[in-house]
Amino acid sequence: MVQAVWHTVQDAGWKNIKINEEDFKKISGLRKKGGFAELADSPKFYLWQGEKKFIIKTDSYRKNLERKERCVRMIEDILKYNKEFVEKKAYEPYLTSKYPDKKLAILTCMDTRLLELLPAALGLKNGDAKIIKNAGGVITHPYGSVVRSLLVAILELGVEQVMVIGHTDCGVQGMDGNELLGELVERGIDKEHIDIVRHSGIDLEKWLGGFESVEKSVEETVHTLKTHPLMPKDIEIKGFIMDSETGELTEV
Repeated sequence: MVQAVWHTVQDAGWKNIKINEEDFKKISGLRKKGGFAELADSPKFYLWQGEKKFIIKTDSYRKNLERKERCVRMIEDILKYNKEFVEKKAYEPYLTSKYPDKKLAILTCMDTRLLELLPAALGLKNGDAKIIKNAGGVITHPYGSVVRSLLVAILELGVEQVMVIGHTDCGVQGMDGNELLGELVERGIDKEHIDIVRHSGIDLEKWLGGFESVEKSVEETVHTLKTHPLMPKDIEIKGFIMDSETGELTEV
């Protein structure tokens, strides 16, 4: 097996290479980058030198393959652990109902540091609250999934209070939507698809962009919820910032 990032067939380093018609069609779809041609997510293809058959994988293909292999191994490990978890009845301490005992809903960030820190710092156990997470703990659309989830929690599950919790050193702070769009293109997303979304009226730069201040972001989210036309007025809504190291809460 040969791994290669190559310029053209002639520059691949072999003489008299023959490529069948099907593989040539794949090669004709190569993206040009500064004089180089490389496959994006295309399947591996074959080159022949005489009777020898070489499997060519570009650097990007190799990285994608390694990424997929890591994901497969991770899922296999998770499934193995899950099977043992159920067989040992390790779930019993977590048994509860779908109704939050504290009648509380929390909107917060998906940051990995908060996975266990946030409930531990708030003294919450399984069954105490509904926790809604996204990048930054923000509302990107007044009628999107965040507000819908909160309304379901209030109307169907008995929630009476909402805490909006941002945190220090948030990765969304200062995030540049234009840079993320550039990364999408590098990952193989066709610019034409991006343009179609733009023409449909979606401000992708804003949608993918972050915020400048965690405090201001929390304040805006709280304001959006309090003034939302579908939000019952008897719901208590407050904003906080959590220290992502100590778990300390500061009200905004």
